[in-house]
Amino acid sequence: MNEENWQETMELPFHSPEEREEWYKFECPKCGKKDEVPGFVIDEFAMGKDLKEGEMPGVACPECNAEMKFRFTFKREPY
Repeated sequence: MNEENWQETMELPFHSPEEREEWYKFECPKCGKKDEVPGFVIDEFAMGKDLKEGEMPGVACPECNAEMKFRFTFKREPY
């Protein structure tokens, strides 16, 4: 396989190529870092947690490890 296009043939878990995927935008209140998290990751974080309706699971900032705040949901075209 040609190394330049290995990603083109790679199958991604949890993804359906026909669907637009839901993503979540988070922002760190401590350092201001913004991050986009795919819906399937949020679903995994929420499993086993006792969350109230509409409550988001905690997401740690990749820069400073503070808890990020959920801002909004958006749809992204599949890769």
